[in-house]
Amino acid sequence: MGSSFYKIASGDLTYLPLLRYIGEKNKPIILSTGMSTIGEIEEALQEIYKTGNNKVSILHCVSNYPANYQDINLKVINTLKNLFQIPVGFSDHTVGTLVPSLAVVMGANIIEKHFTLDNNLNGPDHKLSLETHEFKEMVENIRIAEKALGQKIKVISESLEMISAARRSIFVDEVINEGDIISEDTLKVLRPEIGIKPKYLEFITGRISRKNLSKENPVKWDDVE
Repeated sequence: MGSSFYKIASGDLTYLPLLRYIGEKNKPIILSTGMSTIGEIEEALQEIYKTGNNKVSILHCVSNYPANYQDINLKVINTLKNLFQIPVGFSDHTVGTLVPSLAVVMGANIIEKHFTLDNNLNGPDHKLSLETHEFKEMVENIRIAEKALGQKIKVISESLEMISAARRSIFVDEVINEGDIISEDTLKVLRPEIGIKPKYLEFITGRISRKNLSKENPVKWDDVE
């Protein structure tokens, strides 16, 4: 049929002659790992690698129909990535569209989800499969998850106006005359941040005022000696 890659189901992970046969085709392979141990996954991969084909990805999978949320263990996605140093995805057998998005957040490179035209059809897959509108919703949620992941670097994405409105600064609580020693009792910390940051409160306390400071006004650096 001219497929560009092969998908091997979890049930065939231990069918080593089949893995060798497919590996020799030298096309990309996606190997599901439901019901398997780490050792069995390693053995299957080595059998494929012996053919010279290293274009292999694996899918974390729980082969229950449907799978219970408490059994999904999405954290193992990164365990498999670290162990085998290849792309790792997730083959989802839970009901609904939530878990695939969570798998993406956990680092899944591939998502497999069963598709059906009608959840009421006979057979073990249909109740956990997604109908057209649900599949569309799943993909949209995955794209949102990808955008929300962002980057590992901490960046400030808020506007300067929001930062100013949300943060506080030091204000005058009681009238301070020129030459007065500024005490903590004469100050208060309020929004917005249009004056000296609250982290300098102890630095300001005990200094001499250079001018008359009116109540409710922010304290500026040129107000103090």
